[in-house]
Amino acid sequence: MGSRNSGNPRICSHQIPDPLITDSGLYVVTLRLGRKKRIRIGKLGVIEFQPGCYLYVGSASKNLRKRIERHKRREKPLQWHIDYIRRHCRFIGVTLAGIDEGECSLAERVIRSVDGKIAYPRFGASDCNCAGHLIFSEEIKSWKETFLSI
Repeated sequence: MGSRNSGNPRICSHQIPDPLITDSGLYVVTLRLGRKKRIRIGKLGVIEFQPGCYLYVGSASKNLRKRIERHKRREKPLQWHIDYIRRHCRFIGVTLAGIDEGECSLAERVIRSVDGKIAYPRFGASDCNCAGHLIFSEEIKSWKETFLSI
C-alpha cells in the first residue's frame, strides 16, 4: 500500500488502478471524537455521539481530490451530514477503496472489518435506501490493517 498524494501520508490506496488520476471513486474518512457530544446534523436534528472512531463512506463521481481536501478541513460551509460532525472530530485519514460496488456495499464491508455499527440511521444516506454511511467503532487497533481487510 503506498501514498498517492505527494507527501500526505494520510491518503492511502489499496488495489486500485489510481483514482487520483481518474479523480473519482469510493473513499472512507476516519475521524475520532474525544468525548460524548450532542451535535445538530442538518435535517436529522440533534444527535448524541459517543467518543470513539467514526468512519464515513463516501463517493465522488468527479473531483475526488477536492472532496478529500474538503473533508480534511474543519471549517467550511455545512453541506453534507459529515460536515456537521467533522468540525468536532480529529481527522485520522482517508482510504481510497479499490472496489466499485457502491457506497452502501462498502459501508457493510467496513462495518464487518471494524466490528462496528451504523452510528445513526440514514446518516450520509439521503440519496439511497441503506441504513447509513457513518460507522461507529469504539476503537480501531490499526488504521492501516483495518483497510487492508476491506
